[in-house]
Amino acid sequence: MILRSLTMLGSALSLILLSALPRASMAGEEATIEPADSKVHVLNYDNFHRFLDTHEDDLILMEFYAPWCGHCQHLAPAFRAAAAELDGMDLPRKVVLAKYDDGDEYNRRLRAGAPDVYNFTSYPSLFVLDDGEHERYGGGREADDIVFHMTAVAKGLDPYEEELKTKPGLYKDNPDFSPHVRDLLDASEMSPVISHAPVNALRVVEFYSDRCPFCKSLAKEYVEAARITKEKLGDKVQFHAVNSRVYYDIAEEWEITGYPWVCFFYDGKKVEDMAGLGGADSIVNWVTRMVEEHHDPSLVIESPAEGLGGFEEEEGSCGAPPMEFTSPFAIFHSIASTYPSKPTLSERSSFLNLLTSLSLHYPTPAGREKLQHVLEGDKVDVGSKEKAMELVCEMEKSIDPNATCEVVKNGL
Repeated sequence: MILRSLTMLGSALSLILLSALPRASMAGEEATIEPADSKVHVLNYDNFHRFLDTHEDDLILMEFYAPWCGHCQHLAPAFRAAAAELDGMDLPRKVVLAKYDDGDEYNRRLRAGAPDVYNFTSYPSLFVLDDGEHERYGGGREADDIVFHMTAVAKGLDPYEEELKTKPGLYKDNPDFSPHVRDLLDASEMSPVISHAPVNALRVVEFYSDRCPFCKSLAKEYVEAARITKEKLGDKVQFHAVNSRVYYDIAEEWEITGYPWVCFFYDGKKVEDMAGLGGADSIVNWVTRMVEEHHDPSLVIESPAEGLGGFEEEEGSCGAPPMEFTSPFAIFHSIASTYPSKPTLSERSSFLNLLTSLSLHYPTPAGREKLQHVLEGDKVDVGSKEKAMELVCEMEKSIDPNATCEVVKNGL
């Protein structure tokens, strides 16, 4: 199945965990309240269809939300800013932004999330409505991203093709990153560097999403690992990155089922996926082992690819200790580790619902299928803490056979 974009696991995970918390623990519901001068149309059950009729000639970006949802609270200011900017633009078609509180009991009469209506199971869910038809909004959640996407649609352009022209990436436009890590911006760049690399070439490639919080946090560590590796091993190894949210076909070619995901390539072949992805030191140690196992010192290694520069060392340091990064599955291991030895029926049901949500929100079809296959088995048992931990481990290993099933250390 060809995907226009990948849904980041980090966001899905956060959404699952937020949804599992009681409403009383949520803060910031006021962020979803539109001020008097807002250009966002706030709808309810009584005026929803009248609004659609009034704007039948316009493009509508509709957000279904719940005030208690943390992601909805985070989106609100960007959605509001985008509405204001789009309202003042001279476009071939008018673009309006609207929101509908689907968490309100009265509003739920609309059955907006039902499969035969808009078919969604999480908040916020955004749809582009046009002439009685609707499709899921696939753009970013920042104001600039929303404006870019809807402007393209209003001009009759494919927003995804227009985004490809911008070649988005985490590393290429950052002067602190680009000397150490090269963003591979399409298949034509990937081929000579990876698939058809020279004999004895050693490559590290991170597959990431530029909208994934985990990936953004990891970027500094990945760059630091590249810098340390340069000091330690010279020019033997090159560090690259692929924005697999945009270049999903490249990720699918190498059987990448999530992100961030780091691979080691030798002689144009992927030889290992990194397990236990952590901070810079963990990457350096893993790369060092890969070099020891695969590098042939009797063969000549070519110079770094053009555009990587001399890898000059950055001066100074903030002195902060390296950040530790944890697999998102580790959070589920931690939840399982605190699961009761003799859970009640309600506790068993709640835990299974949490795992089911993970399987539904996993970023790739292959990953979702694997997780759902585990949960559909006849022997799914969460009758004790040990059984719960075994089940989570089985789910993680269905995605990554080399998984260590570690829990989060030092709390969330």
